[in-house]
Amino acid sequence: MSPLLKAIVIAFAAGTIALPTSGPSPSSSSVAPAPPAATPDRKALYQDLFTSPSATERFQRLLVDPATGNLLSGDALRSRIVFDYNIGPTDQAGKITAAVAASFPILVDQDISTVTAFLNPCSLLIPHTHPQIESLVVTQGNLTTGTLIPGLVGPGGGTGEIVQDLSQYQGTVFPAGAIHYQLNPSCKPSIFVSSLSSSDPGTTLESTFFSLNGEVVAAALGFPDAAINGKDINSIRNKIPQGVIIAVEKCMKKCNLPIS
Repeated sequence: MSPLLKAIVIAFAAGTIALPTSGPSPSSSSVAPAPPAATPDRKALYQDLFTSPSATERFQRLLVDPATGNLLSGDALRSRIVFDYNIGPTDQAGKITAAVAASFPILVDQDISTVTAFLNPCSLLIPHTHPQIESLVVTQGNLTTGTLIPGLVGPGGGTGEIVQDLSQYQGTVFPAGAIHYQLNPSCKPSIFVSSLSSSDPGTTLESTFFSLNGEVVAAALGFPDAAINGKDINSIRNKIPQGVIIAVEKCMKKCNLPIS
C-alpha cells in the first residue's frame, strides 16, 4: 500500500472535523471540547428556532432570559454569539472547524457559514463539492486550489481544471457544484477561511463516486478494461482517503516529513 493510502484519515462532518489527538494544536490556546451533543434542551432550542415566525422572535429565543425578559449577560450571552474556532482536536494533518447551524445556533435561517482549516505542511483537503452553495476562500499562508466546473469545457478542451497558487491574504471562489480541493504545498502551517452561502452547506466527497458498482464506475470514467475494471475499482474502494490527509509525497520529501 502506498504512503498516500496509509495517510491519516478523518471524516468530513457538518460541524467540527475531529482528528485523533496525537498531534500538537496549531492554535496557541488550549483545545476546547467539540460542540455539545443533541440534549433534550438543545433539541428544544432548535425546534423553537426553526419554528419561530420571525427573525426577532428567533433572536429573542437565543439572547433573552425568559425568566426576566432581559438580555442575557456574561458567559451565557457569549456562548450564543461567539464561536470558538479553536475547538476540536488536531493531528499531523491539521484541523477543520465549521461554524454552521448545527454547531452555532444563531446561524439558523442565516445564509452564511464559515469553515476554518488549519492545514499542516503537505496536507490536503481532498476533492469535494457543495452541491447547492457557493464558497469564497481566503488564506493566511500558502494554498494551492483546484477547481473543476462541470460543463466548462467540451470534448477535446482539456480537463478544464483551474489550478491557482494563493499566498498571504489572497482568495478565490468555488461556484456551487464545482469539484474543488485545497492543498498546503509548503513546509509551514497554513490557514484558510471559507465563507459559504448557507448555514447548512452540505458536502459531498468525490470519493463517494467509487461507492457505485465497479463496472459502472469504470464505464463512466471511460477507462479500457486493461487499465481499470470492476475488480480494480473494488480493490481501491475502501482506500479512498476522506478529509484532510498528508497526501503529496513530493511535498513530504521536500519538507523531510516521515513517509511510512
